Amino acid sequence: MLGTMSGLVVIGSGPAGVAAATSYRDSGGEGPIVLLTADADPPYQRPPLTKEVLAGRSSTDGVPIDEDDPGLHNIEVRLHTPVTEIDTEARTVTTGMGELISYDKLIICAGARPIEVEGLADSDAHVLRSLEQGRSVVAAAGEAKTAIVVGSGFIGCEAAVSLASRGVSVTMLTRSEQPQVDRVGQFAADQISSWLGDAGVSVRTGVSIASISAPRTVVLESGESLEADLALVALGIRPVGDLGSGLAIDEHGRIEVDDHLATSVPNVWAAGDNAAAEHAIAGRRITTEHWDDATTQGSIAGENAAGGDRAWTEIPSFWSEIGEHPLQYAGWGGDFDSEHPSSDDEGWTVWYGKGDKLVAVLTSNHYDDDDRGKELISAGKPVPA
Repeated sequence: MLGTMSGLVVIGSGPAGVAAATSYRDSGGEGPIVLLTADADPPYQRPPLTKEVLAGRSSTDGVPIDEDDPGLHNIEVRLHTPVTEIDTEARTVTTGMGELISYDKLIICAGARPIEVEGLADSDAHVLRSLEQGRSVVAAAGEAKTAIVVGSGFIGCEAAVSLASRGVSVTMLTRSEQPQVDRVGQFAADQISSWLGDAGVSVRTGVSIASISAPRTVVLESGESLEADLALVALGIRPVGDLGSGLAIDEHGRIEVDDHLATSVPNVWAAGDNAAAEHAIAGRRITTEHWDDATTQGSIAGENAAGGDRAWTEIPSFWSEIGEHPLQYAGWGGDFDSEHPSSDDEGWTVWYGKGDKLVAVLTSNHYDDDDRGKELISAGKPVPA
C-alpha cells in the first residue's frame, strides 16, 4: 500500500529523532516532515524514568521531549508505526501495517532495544526503556517489598537507588568485581559503591545470569535461584540495526556514518544509539548511548539534511544521578591507561589519561572541571597537574 510522499522521513522519536526533525525544520528544510515511531506515547524525556518517575517523585504521564514545543509544530508524528524495512534505491520505508512511505531524505534514529536474557519474555520481569515500560515498573514497585536489579550500569544503579528510596529491599547482581569499575576505574567505582550502600542497596558481585523463570525467579549460572517481588533487567542495549537497508554497518550492527552523520547512501543520515559516527576531532568512529550525544547528532543530521555542512565536533558527554549524587562525564569512552582523582568537601573529579593525553573526565559536583575537561580533550592536551 503506497502512502504519502514526504520531504523528510525520520525513524525514531527519541532525542536523536526529535532533534533531527526539528533541526531540519528550523534550518529551512523543504517538504513535509514525518516522524515514525513504534512508541505509544508522544515524544517524551527518558532520563527521568529511572530517577524521579521510578522513585515516585514524578508522574508516569511523561514530560514532553521539547517542553517549548510539545506538539512539534509542522512535524507529523505517527505513533504505533514501527518501520520494518528500508529500500534506499526506491526511497521508501515500509511500516508494520504494510504501508509504503516515500521520502526525499531519510534520517534513521531507530535507537536500540534492551538486552534480554533467556526466559524474560515469559516472566513478569521488567526492562526499562520506554514510558510504557516505566509505568509497569512503577506499578510493580508500588506493591513490592523486595527487588532484584540485574546489571550495574548507570541505568541499573539509578533504578536500584530509586527503588530503595521507596522502601524496597533491593539486591543488585553484577558480573563485575565492582559496579562500573571497568568503565570508570577504581576511584569512581568506590564512590558509586558507597552511594549504593548508603542507599541500602545490597550488591552481589562476580555473578552471571543464566535465565529468568516465571514469575520473577533469577537463575544464576552457578545454579542458584533468587526470587523477588520485582525483577528488573538492566544489562545494556543492542542497536536496532539497518532495517534491511543494506547500509554499511559495524560489527555491532550500528549504521556507519561520517562526521556529518551521512551514511554510505546519498540523502540518508543516521544518528543516536543506532549509529557509529566518525568524530571530526577524534578521527575515528565513536559509539554513544546517551541522551546529550543523541540530541547533538540528531541536530547535526537534520541541519545537514536541510543543506548544511556541520561536522560532529562536540566532545561526547553524559550525565547521571544516582540518588542525590550527580555525575558528569566527557571523553572518548573507556579506553584509558591512567586515572588521576582529586576530591574536596564539594565533590570529586577523575581525570583519565591515555599515553600523554587527557581522554576523559568524570566529575561529581565539580562542574567547572567538566567544562575544563572538554576544552582540554578537544585540544589534545595532557592530564592537568
